[in-house]
Amino acid sequence: MTDLLRLVVLYEEGGVYLDTDVLVVRSLAPLGNVLGYQDSHHVNGAVLKFERRSEYLRACIQEFLATYDPTKWGFNGPGLLTRVLAQPRFRANQTLVTALPMPVFYPFAEGSRIIRKCFTATNASAKNLQVIVRSAYTVHLNGKWSSETKAQNGSVCHTLLSQNRLARCGGEGGSSS
Repeated sequence: MTDLLRLVVLYEEGGVYLDTDVLVVRSLAPLGNVLGYQDSHHVNGAVLKFERRSEYLRACIQEFLATYDPTKWGFNGPGLLTRVLAQPRFRANQTLVTALPMPVFYPFAEGSRIIRKCFTATNASAKNLQVIVRSAYTVHLNGKWSSETKAQNGSVCHTLLSQNRLARCGGEGGSSS
């Protein structure tokens, strides 16, 4: 039911929804009605930004109410968002909703081995950090795979957190104090 609650609150109020395991590395303020691909075929609801009374969100709520199935994991969340996005009216009109490519919100591909790279210091960590700072708005850590992992010194996650490179959702990066 949290999938429905998230949609209803965003529909009624507008704004930004973030899962608790999402780091914001660049302000989301310039973005319109957006969500992002988590892989080449599916969007994810860990990062959502929508105007109040979004047509896309209304269609998602209607789809949820018509097709809710508590027995299928992901069917009512990412599956629902992906099904509604595939409707011709949303594919043809990016002012209603834009699905951004995977690196924008999910620079570390889904899967435990890939996401854990964000926590591991490697020779590629500095390069990965540069790519994220240049092209990503968020980093979804996916707690399902990362909750038991500690960020090593020099890793992308450690650097983002220790250098205060995180941004407020609507503001500039850096400290808010």
